[in-house]
Amino acid sequence: SSDYADRIKESALEQAIKTVRDRVNSRGIAEPSIVRKGDDIIVELPGLDDQSIERVKTIIKRTAKLEFKIVDNDSEYMKKLARAVAADDRAKELGIEFDTETWVHDESGNRFNDTYLKAKNRTQWVDEAEARRRGCWAVDKPEKDGKFECEITGRQVIEEYLAQLFAEKPELKPDENHQIAYEQLPQLPGATEPPEWRTYYLHRTVELSGAAVSRADVVFNPTTNRPEVLVRFNRWGGRRFGELTSKNVGRKMAIILDDTVSSAPVIQTAITGGSSTITMGGSDIRQIQKEAEDLVAVLRTGSLPAPLREQSESILGPTLGRDAVDKAKFSFLLGSALVVVIMLWVYRTSGMISILALALNLLFMLAVLAALGAELTLPGIAALVLTVGMAVDANIIVYERIRDELRAGKSVRGAVDAGFDRAFTAILDGQLTTAAAGYVLYNYGSGPIQGFATMLLIGIFCTLFTAYWCTRRFFEIYISRRKVIGI
Repeated sequence: SSDYADRIKESALEQAIKTVRDRVNSRGIAEPSIVRKGDDIIVELPGLDDQSIERVKTIIKRTAKLEFKIVDNDSEYMKKLARAVAADDRAKELGIEFDTETWVHDESGNRFNDTYLKAKNRTQWVDEAEARRRGCWAVDKPEKDGKFECEITGRQVIEEYLAQLFAEKPELKPDENHQIAYEQLPQLPGATEPPEWRTYYLHRTVELSGAAVSRADVVFNPTTNRPEVLVRFNRWGGRRFGELTSKNVGRKMAIILDDTVSSAPVIQTAITGGSSTITMGGSDIRQIQKEAEDLVAVLRTGSLPAPLREQSESILGPTLGRDAVDKAKFSFLLGSALVVVIMLWVYRTSGMISILALALNLLFMLAVLAALGAELTLPGIAALVLTVGMAVDANIIVYERIRDELRAGKSVRGAVDAGFDRAFTAILDGQLTTAAAGYVLYNYGSGPIQGFATMLLIGIFCTLFTAYWCTRRFFEIYISRRKVIGI
């Protein structure tokens, strides 16, 4: 019924919004604005360059459909298809070849063969209509005799050729229980040849899917020194994976991500540990690691209920929010200036030490932000202001405790040691209480609230380090050089 269809669509939209938000803000620092408008999802992100925008768009649009299927090794069908391709001049013109991979199972000694087609990426000159269809047409792109240059992947070359071949010879089509899948072969560092794609002849049955994955992490393979994605299965998935590998020892298992074979390792023995690895293609280690991190973010947040299509994109300047940002900066600078004046007036030399520790605190916070690649937005500035107040409050607790110890007749060094030791419990209690509130905001908030909570938690740890250990070290250095100190 229409009511049922509406409920399904509503549920899919809500799930898509949650999934997109989790993917974009997987570290709690992006502060995205993700809202629904009718059947559209509007995503707004602050402070991204062109490269980051493309990366985020790729992460958002991935369906993250992870599947495990068994390769049909020693297939007579692939041998027959390879013979037909070898006899076709069109395949030779397109650079499509066939090859056979052979391996021997270590324990049993059984020999296996896998016949496949392969083709490299190539450049073609096509007319405007075809260029528009392939998405390689552009106003400022050079043309030659009315044709446009398009790069076509080896997968597209094979797919388009096979579609034409099957239309002419339906008897060459795979049966309903099998399918042809594609993998981009990895390239060596510094390779100049275009990327190459190959085929796999798979059983169509999905033996295991991404629903069985409980965790995903980026790891480095010690043999190849390349990043990989380690996926761990839940209890049912681990048991099913063990059964699957035990029944297909010696054969290949294809790990398919978004309809592309990521890798197809040979099953040497039954794998009962409940985990598997996904290898990443490419030759640039930094790019491979970025892709692995993006894949982990996608797998951790789950699959989209339906594919997403980009409707429009626009880049807005900070005109509308400039006044708010300027006011936030002014309030931060004014508050910091007042803190400096009051601390110098009330605590003199000790106030200078607290100001130095505060400067270190802010420096450490900005360094952490830079390491995370985060943007300092309005909620972040608010958290900075709050951190300044908490850091100064921690110093005041210590200084007043030192004054009490001096009034009790202790020496300067003894008063400083006792003041720091006895004030630490109160400082830690206050910071942990605030950290608990920040943790709740981070877990149950979204967007700017998560950004504020992230900045607040970073500030708390930096404050504990600078307001206690750094300040104490500064006091020890000062006392060792002077006989008297004013508190």
